[in-house]
Amino acid sequence: MAKKKVAMDIINPHCAGIDIGSRSHFVAVGQELEDVKEFGVYADDLTDICLHLKEHEVTSVAIPTDYVFLDEKRKLGLVKRIRKQIDKFALTNEDLGFVTN
Repeated sequence: MAKKKVAMDIINPHCAGIDIGSRSHFVAVGQELEDVKEFGVYADDLTDICLHLKEHEVTSVAIPTDYVFLDEKRKLGLVKRIRKQIDKFALTNEDLGFVTN
């Protein structure tokens, strides 16, 4: 029996989803299988995630909050690591197409 494909309405076409793992992160910029890309967890990989999001004109990111292993401290740590990579390569928020508060 073939699986039925279910698509959700697109509310924000400039939003991506990131599934955070201990060995890799998966970034989805659309609903098709080819829209999902796996990245590593090291500093250069986080830079690649930023560049991938910029390439796809992503301005918002959704990260599931129901992970038991990913408490607030770890979430903030990941954000700090991504920011460090942005600074290391002298990328501005505008270069990446991000708006921060």
